[in-house]
Amino acid sequence: MINGAISMILNIILSLILVKFMGHNGLAFATSLSSILCIILLFVSLKKKIGYFGQDNIIKTSLKSLGSAILMGIVTFYSYNQLSYIIGSSTVGQIISLGSAVFIGALVYLILIVLLKIDEVEIIKSKLKKVIESK
Repeated sequence: MINGAISMILNIILSLILVKFMGHNGLAFATSLSSILCIILLFVSLKKKIGYFGQDNIIKTSLKSLGSAILMGIVTFYSYNQLSYIIGSSTVGQIISLGSAVFIGALVYLILIVLLKIDEVEIIKSKLKKVIESK
């Protein structure tokens, strides 16, 4: 409860500050920052309460996912800009550019998480393999 209160207060303070500089984007950024703080506080509280719970693997997987997401975002952003420039700014052109950029970004993310051997991907692959073999 204390962690949630701290996170909420930080969110309000950051929202008031960042909305002046960044507009609505500041609200989203403030919420993201306060959520990250809340996650850290909850991790610390859980570790104090129960000891080791596999947080090393959780942090490792989270960092791999974060890195993949950042690269996906960069690729998607530049793909959209390039496709918009090539295809044009008509409504249909924007729809095609956006759809294509999202597809490219999702493909990049999928490739990265497979290459980085994220545990959950390996679990899904093994379960799919069992389903396919059972048919």
